[in-house]
Amino acid sequence: MQPNPLSRRSFLVVATIAAAGVTLNPAFGESQDLASLTLKEASELLRRKTASPVDLTQACLKRIETYNPALNAFITVTRDQAMEAARAMEAEQRRGKWRGPLHGIPIALKDNIDTAGIRTTAASELFKDRVPSGDPEVVRRLKNAGAILLGKTNLHEFETPAFAHAQRERKKVEALFAELKNQIGLRRLRLRRMKFVREQFFLAAAAQNIKRLVRFLSQTPRPPLAATT
Repeated sequence: MQPNPLSRRSFLVVATIAAAGVTLNPAFGESQDLASLTLKEASELLRRKTASPVDLTQACLKRIETYNPALNAFITVTRDQAMEAARAMEAEQRRGKWRGPLHGIPIALKDNIDTAGIRTTAASELFKDRVPSGDPEVVRRLKNAGAILLGKTNLHEFETPAFAHAQRERKKVEALFAELKNQIGLRRLRLRRMKFVREQFFLAAAAQNIKRLVRFLSQTPRPPLAATT
């Protein structure tokens, strides 16, 4: 019985493609940006040990280093403490301990939440050197769940935009920390403004057309009403 040349050719093509895929497939950390994962995706990868808490923390710190100079999203970055915590969470996982969905997950806290041993300013000059001695309950629970603190994020002074603006206007001084710039938020704001302007234009055009119609109808002679008996 003669072998089917087409089947043999198809087999060779499939085998070659599969071999190339195995050879060229990069490591996970190279093929996917760990810092772009959702919390659920990151937790699942850590649980399966496809990635480690150290890998994830390093990826997030690298993202902060790249974008924070432009966005001013962080007031304080706790790089050394974060890496120490990541190594501890990785060691626990190797020993078979798993604290739950937040085990080894990097997080950030707004700078109006106290953190023991880490400067907490509420973005105010009044507290620029304030270092709390203890953690509030929310921070204790996050740490006990295995979360890794990357740092403290920026905010309006005392988280009150109107107060912060009034203070700067009254004192004629700049804010203690650079203004937070969210590129995605700015783009959305520009789009909303463009949409608002476009809607206002169409509304104004519609109003003008209605005025012209009313003027036309008021100037058009009307036929006399038919006499009724």
